[in-house]
Amino acid sequence: EKVSFCLHYLDQVNCSDPARGVLQCAIRHYPSTVSKAVICTIEDRPGLCDDGLDIQCRRLSPDCFLHKHLICDGVEDCEDGADERDGQCSSVLRKKCTRRFTLPRNRLLGEGNITLPDEGSAMSDSDKIRVVSNKIRALSKGEK
Repeated sequence: EKVSFCLHYLDQVNCSDPARGVLQCAIRHYPSTVSKAVICTIEDRPGLCDDGLDIQCRRLSPDCFLHKHLICDGVEDCEDGADERDGQCSSVLRKKCTRRFTLPRNRLLGEGNITLPDEGSAMSDSDKIRVVSNKIRALSKGEK
């Protein structure tokens, strides 16, 4: 099935549904999310995130093109398990890291609203992203 997207894929950002807006990043210096519909589904797509995190994908096998944050995470996302057998998995640190891109894994997300920091706020962009990320994390745990 062919899916059409708007020019520059801007219809795939700022998703209010945490199950769809799965990657958090700054877009044009504003805290935002990117839809899972365009993450590692289109090769050679221009990046949306200021830091390019949304296009950090790898071809692990002929049928598996996957975001780097889903590789070696303990969950087989490729049908052939290539993401958990990748050569770099043996050198992964056991220290828990924060992955900014995750897919919901059979989990119902809590309902709630997210209030973004005011645009005129003295907060830095990274602080705004952290505030929004914490709110999304709390919502995903069922907190209001």
